[in-house]
Amino acid sequence: ADGRTEGAFVLTSYGFASDWWFGQGQDSVRDRTHVPPGGEVISDSWHRFAYYGVRSYGRLFQQVAGPLRLLAGLGVTRNWVTVREDSLLALERDRGAELPGLDGSFYATFDLGVQIDTRDLRFDPSHGGTVTWVFQGNLGDLGAFAKGLFDLRGYLGSPGGEVVLAAELAAQVAVGDVPFHEQGVLAGFEANPRTLTGVTGLRGQDRGRVRGPLTALGHLELRFRPPGFQVIPTFRGRFIFAVWADAARADTWTHFAADPPLLLGLGGGLRVAFNELSLVRLDLGT
Repeated sequence: ADGRTEGAFVLTSYGFASDWWFGQGQDSVRDRTHVPPGGEVISDSWHRFAYYGVRSYGRLFQQVAGPLRLLAGLGVTRNWVTVREDSLLALERDRGAELPGLDGSFYATFDLGVQIDTRDLRFDPSHGGTVTWVFQGNLGDLGAFAKGLFDLRGYLGSPGGEVVLAAELAAQVAVGDVPFHEQGVLAGFEANPRTLTGVTGLRGQDRGRVRGPLTALGHLELRFRPPGFQVIPTFRGRFIFAVWADAARADTWTHFAADPPLLLGLGGGLRVAFNELSLVRLDLGT
């Protein structure tokens, strides 16, 4: 009632008929042992697999004092995986690679986090920032695995908020029997989990293009926020134009990529904010 406690429950299904698998680590695709036997031409289907799931998740946010919040969540996930016989996953499976989750997975999830939030607005901030630590524990039919995420975000705007420089730095460590399709998926409290690459990660690259148990992600974005406009008395909109640069890295516990040190993305986009409470994004990049 006082706004200090927030809760949500999410039941969602998702599917990727052509998800990506290039191996673990950002330079694995250049390893010649990962190409089709006897062939130099690598088709898209060589790196594809199908992945479907259902997820039920409840979360709770409790403001403790000032900008300090505690975060907790419980969830259950069931995944189904289809491996193409003529694919990299099938080759690695036949070679005896340790890839938990090839036959699907079922697991329960527990999230616990701490956040310091000084943003002036949640969906379109112009000042302040967040510091978030999240621990995620999972237990299921494949065994146990865990993820630890550190996420730092900051926003620096002009006095009137017409121009805003936004930045993010996130790093994650995953240990245990992590399903292969969970590598590159970031822990957190979003209804749709973020991924290292894709619309919420390294933009300009498909979801799942880079995976690994050790990941890092950076965003730098310059936003231009002209004055908003009134549609009806109870509905206000604002167009936001942005240019951005992203960087990402993925490694394994036994191999650290030497070249390139970072995968980079550059681009721009349009955002439409509604009543300063929700945001629609469109990004183009490479």
